[in-house]
Amino acid sequence: KEDGYYNIDCSEQYYACSGSVAYKTSCAAGLFFEPTNNQCLPKEEAPVCGGTFVTRNPLTDNSIGSD
Repeated sequence: KEDGYYNIDCSEQYYACSGSVAYKTSCAAGLFFEPTNNQCLPKEEAPVCGGTFVTRNPLTDNSIGSD
């Protein structure tokens, strides 16, 4: 396959392909690989598992460097 990440259905495990070599790897415990955005997500947030994406706003901290 082409270089990239490939899911194994609704699973914590997935393949990372690089240079015609496939490496089987896993998400952290309790997370499932979502191929749409190549992230490990909770099952309820992974569409590949029937979940729904949750949109989160980035955290901002304007206090850094303020006096």
